[in-house]
Amino acid sequence: MTARPNQFFCAGTNRFGRPCTNRVAHDGDRCGVCGGPAKFPAPTPQPPAEPAAGRPGEEWTVAPQLRDRLAPLAAGNAQLERLVEVCVRLAHHSRAEGSKVVYDQHWRTFVVFCDAVGLSAELPVPAETVACFLAYLADAGRVDRTTGERTGTGDPLRHGYLRQAIAALGLRHELNGLPSPLRDPLIQAVLRGYGRIHGTDVHGKDPIRLDGLTRIATTLTRPPGNATRDRALVLLLTHPDLAVNAGQLAGLNGEHVLTDGPHDPVVLLVHPGGRSLGLEPIDIPLDDEAPTACAARALTALAPDPFGPVFRSAPARRLSRQGVLKIVRTAIGDAGLADRAVNHGGIPKLPDRQDRALLAVHVTAPVLDDLRDLALILNLYWGAFRGSELVAMRWADCRTVEQGVEWTVRRAKNDQLGRSETVGAARNPNPLLCPATAITEWRTALTGILGEQPRAKDPVFIRLDRHLDSPVPLTRDGASQIVKRAARAARLTGDHASHSLRAGFVSDALDAGATREQVQRHGRWAAVSSIDSYYRKTNTWGRNNPSQHLAGS
Repeated sequence: MTARPNQFFCAGTNRFGRPCTNRVAHDGDRCGVCGGPAKFPAPTPQPPAEPAAGRPGEEWTVAPQLRDRLAPLAAGNAQLERLVEVCVRLAHHSRAEGSKVVYDQHWRTFVVFCDAVGLSAELPVPAETVACFLAYLADAGRVDRTTGERTGTGDPLRHGYLRQAIAALGLRHELNGLPSPLRDPLIQAVLRGYGRIHGTDVHGKDPIRLDGLTRIATTLTRPPGNATRDRALVLLLTHPDLAVNAGQLAGLNGEHVLTDGPHDPVVLLVHPGGRSLGLEPIDIPLDDEAPTACAARALTALAPDPFGPVFRSAPARRLSRQGVLKIVRTAIGDAGLADRAVNHGGIPKLPDRQDRALLAVHVTAPVLDDLRDLALILNLYWGAFRGSELVAMRWADCRTVEQGVEWTVRRAKNDQLGRSETVGAARNPNPLLCPATAITEWRTALTGILGEQPRAKDPVFIRLDRHLDSPVPLTRDGASQIVKRAARAARLTGDHASHSLRAGFVSDALDAGATREQVQRHGRWAAVSSIDSYYRKTNTWGRNNPSQHLAGS
């Protein structure tokens, strides 16, 4: 593996005052980690060395000790040696991979700290060294996004981050049969003092409640930006009785569209072609029997600018004749109507009014990623799901029933052993907010793209790229990015992620009169008290505020 020639080392420093090891693309660019500039080319990276014993991350389980204890028993016996490796592999999976990654990061930070200040990182680590490590983290703080400095200029680290950092040290001792230094009163005093100064608030994501969910759903179900234009084009050009061609539509200006109102017929003034320099009127009648397929209504809804082109490819650019034809032909193909179209002078016509109505609905329907995002967001809310739970779902875990959607949660944050549980996301009388309707529409759209029903083992929520034949599931971070993007589009204020919908459901359910025990069971929390942190952000106003009762009396 060779480094690309345009990669450069960052010349900044990390939080410990050591050179930053991040790389940037071009000389002089700013580093996205520490904010420092790039100065000199990066050398060819060497592949990381494998740990001496077994798989990466084994040092955070009892797998190495198990191998050492069982190896003498299996010496020279091939069958026992194979069983020993099975034992070690099972022990390796006794702790979540994500936890091992986090613990490893904290341990490496501790080793860097010890090297910087001249202390030993050998086990057992004295409580005094751990206390100095906490002080070092407290002094470093978070990164300052403006300056890129990490040495005392950033915001204070979260209290939970400090506890997690030293938990890695305690676990390292326990796995090696040594007493943990974390039990020393000195460590507890430092943590307690840090909490009194900086607080212990978790700083959870802002909740998205039902009104915000409605705004998001409304935004996601709006037609795409060019849908109104494309609807008018396909209805005008595919109508068998309208003698208008693609070139005439491309050359149409707003002043050539004559109508008295949105519910009246339209007259188009078009160039007849040939050597004629005059304009010829074409009547576009109303179709009251099938408003969806009415070309006159579609053209009026476009509200053309009287001083510019009616059909544009950009704000100041006229759509070309080839562009008009491409839009119409692509829409007919995507809607599955190619075999019903009749070629008339190079222009596809749809004699059946219902086919034209279906085509109009198709071009104004939400795009595929909006259908996926809406299904994800609605089910995150009504099922009170963690993002990691929902993105792990397969179609075999999703069943639409009369009452709503039944999801089988195979494994969860508090169910690492995979006991599984079924969660019901109830139907909503408002189809805009119904999780069952959203998941059905998403599956139907996906079937149309794939040409067949998704397989039972396929993930429900996938990345939409060119490799749909082997679908890749969304990650938890990907789900959070979808929620962030949808919240921004709906103009919601605050810091949002996938957990915002879980928090919003808790608040809405409790305000609606659900008991804490019902909410706890539905959200699969281990204890009723766990929902307090979700409700805390939103119970300032609501049924629990007596001043509002007095003000409304």
